[in-house]
Amino acid sequence: MPTSPVPYIALSYCWASAPASPGQNTQLLLSNLARLSQPHALTPAVLPPVLADAIQLCQDLSQRYLWIDALCITQDDAASKAAQIAAMDRIYHMAVLTIVAVSSATPGLLGASSRPRPAHPTFDRWPGYLDGLVAEAGTPECAWAVARSRWDTRGWTFQERKLSRRMLLVDAGEAYVSCARGSFWEGDSRLDLHIDPTVELDAEDKMDTIEAGLHDVYESFSSYSRLVVAYSARQLSFRSDAVDAFMGVGNILAARMESRMLWGVPERWMMQGLMWRGRSFTKGRDADGRVPSWSWAAWEGKVDYGSGGYYEDWTDDTVRVAMDSFRSMHAEEVGSLVTFFCAERGKDGAVEVRRVEEARLWFGPFDLWDDDEFAECLVTAKERQRERPEDVHGAMVNFTWDRCCHNPTECLRRVDISDEARAKAETVPGSLAFTTTTAMLSLRRTKQAGKSEAKDEVCFDMVHFNDSFIGSELFVGQTMAMNRDWAEKAFDLSYKYRVVVLGAGKANEMKEKKYSSWRDCGRGTQFPLALYVMVTEEQGGVLYRLTVGIVNLLHWTGLKPAWESVVLG
Repeated sequence: MPTSPVPYIALSYCWASAPASPGQNTQLLLSNLARLSQPHALTPAVLPPVLADAIQLCQDLSQRYLWIDALCITQDDAASKAAQIAAMDRIYHMAVLTIVAVSSATPGLLGASSRPRPAHPTFDRWPGYLDGLVAEAGTPECAWAVARSRWDTRGWTFQERKLSRRMLLVDAGEAYVSCARGSFWEGDSRLDLHIDPTVELDAEDKMDTIEAGLHDVYESFSSYSRLVVAYSARQLSFRSDAVDAFMGVGNILAARMESRMLWGVPERWMMQGLMWRGRSFTKGRDADGRVPSWSWAAWEGKVDYGSGGYYEDWTDDTVRVAMDSFRSMHAEEVGSLVTFFCAERGKDGAVEVRRVEEARLWFGPFDLWDDDEFAECLVTAKERQRERPEDVHGAMVNFTWDRCCHNPTECLRRVDISDEARAKAETVPGSLAFTTTTAMLSLRRTKQAGKSEAKDEVCFDMVHFNDSFIGSELFVGQTMAMNRDWAEKAFDLSYKYRVVVLGAGKANEMKEKKYSSWRDCGRGTQFPLALYVMVTEEQGGVLYRLTVGIVNLLHWTGLKPAWESVVLG
């Protein structure tokens, strides 16, 4: 990467569309570094067509330097490769232009002087409707070309598209330019592709697709979650690349959120960051364990932080609330109930367990990492509740939380983790350790009601069996909805699973009925209060994520759950 302001162009393409020539290895390796560094070593005869044409197109645009990942990153030098991957946000954002090989149906870049188009090119034109917009019939459209491309489905190209300030997108029969001012096709009279590297892009020219919505640090989690949802739908040849391929975007998010990123999750919002769910999972988590199970990056398939769940009406008129939304996007809808520690491997290879720098929240705009200040805010909130009973935020610390075994005051008495948990975490790099309440619960398939039924999703009730309860079964809570095929393979309903508390929050809006399992959880508020939990499986004394859900905080208290320090791998 240039260390001074040298103007250069970057290339974005699918590696599968750039096969090496017979007998050639055009990836930069330690073994061929000296040879490929020689003048005239990169000739069209030895390069894949898309790389050779990109070099020629760079010359056509009177630009001297071109950055290509396969040739600028030493692929088998771990330290150099890690440094380049960590710099992807700067590499693509600093480029004066990114050339995008949109089409994988034709070799190379049609339209470059090295690969002229046929005299009468044929290409698919925009059908006239896209995302509710109408254009002139037969007008080529950049968004249409990108939407139908393989390039726009790949994981690594996600950040390349988001980070680039200007893009020249080359399709099979057309070329487009996209920047902050709009998208233009090559026949557009408004298009001017003249590049003057001595002129800085002004604010209007800079593509700000990532930073949009990040100006308020409290709103930034919503922007983060939307990017994760879009990225997780993309395809990767190696699942273990999921964190690296998101790192460029993650660097910008981390700076704007004033937070470090841990395995793709902002540690400032750790509790909220754990509350993702997989709607389209068909496989288990990363088998080699390089990415911890609590991170969305360890799983294959699209994740989301949004809707999914069901109401169920029982014969006893009890309404069980499944999560339609965790409502955990904003600070005023969640509360901190555990203190997280993370196990990180340092540069010397040793694993160190440190406290996560997470915001302390309690159903309001608090951002406090100091435990004493947080305790003082809780006292203030209780006083406000006594003075103004109608105050919604004050209601969050009403009698319900005083009666709950896992309340914020009790949490502050149990900030640290046990020596045993710390020692165990040191053997599992990437793990989280925290002190919380846990219980062993059985799972039962939730009956899907009426119009809410979805054949490809399933939701489980978390229940406890005890003869002291009527019918011997106590409903405790529900999981988020999951892909049915995956869930049926992942869960054995004859087992009991360890459920651990992560935080406090609001459940979906209650249906008004005389009797409700949640009627005492947030009386007088629109949404019932709940404990956010994770359902886990245990291996060798370490817990691993299966899914997340909510539990009734009073029913959870009735279980008399144990306080213990756990390690989440």
